[in-house]
Amino acid sequence: MKLTLTVALLFVSSLTVFEKSVLAQEQAASAQKVTCSCVNVKGSKCTGSVTCSRGCSAICGAGDNCHVACSRGLIGPNLTLEFLRKSGKDIVAELSAKTRIRIEFDPYSYTKGDLYDYHLVKSDIWRLLVFLDQVGTVKVNGTSFDKLRKLQREIKDGQPIAIQLSTMPAQEIAEWLSFMSGMRVSVISGDPTKPISVETRNRMRFSDVLEQIKRKTGITMEATEVSEED
Repeated sequence: MKLTLTVALLFVSSLTVFEKSVLAQEQAASAQKVTCSCVNVKGSKCTGSVTCSRGCSAICGAGDNCHVACSRGLIGPNLTLEFLRKSGKDIVAELSAKTRIRIEFDPYSYTKGDLYDYHLVKSDIWRLLVFLDQVGTVKVNGTSFDKLRKLQREIKDGQPIAIQLSTMPAQEIAEWLSFMSGMRVSVISGDPTKPISVETRNRMRFSDVLEQIKRKTGITMEATEVSEED
């Protein structure tokens, strides 16, 4: 009888420890949640907002051009992929798997059934998305790719934008900025593995964003134009 009671008490004790462990994990996960938003950004009509457990990003341009998303880690630099006789849906399915970005594609009525050959050599996926956007409708993390292209044009034209990036390694932020700006953004000084965050309270030029990163984190980033041959 005593043995049975002892085993029962141990079982209950084990459950209590397990429940506390699960609760602690849930509380830690909840505490780590971060929010990125384009709400209340001067000069922007966007109301996009996202709350994530592993990091997030937001870029807010003029009008309703904005993009908010949970961090997926790899944006897609230096990918080498070959597609032979593949449909647009097949291509984005593989891109989503390789980049961990949610990409959607719906062909136009006159391109349904079309198959494509495409070679991606040590490149990010932007140009391939541009190609697909010409033969169908593309969405990246739920945002129309057309809006992303407009945001990129705003950045290249020197128009002010607001950016919010939750804490992640400096190199990952540089890759994200490269993807969004269409320029090659590199960490030229400082530790590329250092966790940093970026938040501009007001819209500013892209060059000023890089200057703010340097001033607040000690990480120097440089943006260079990418030629069509690159």
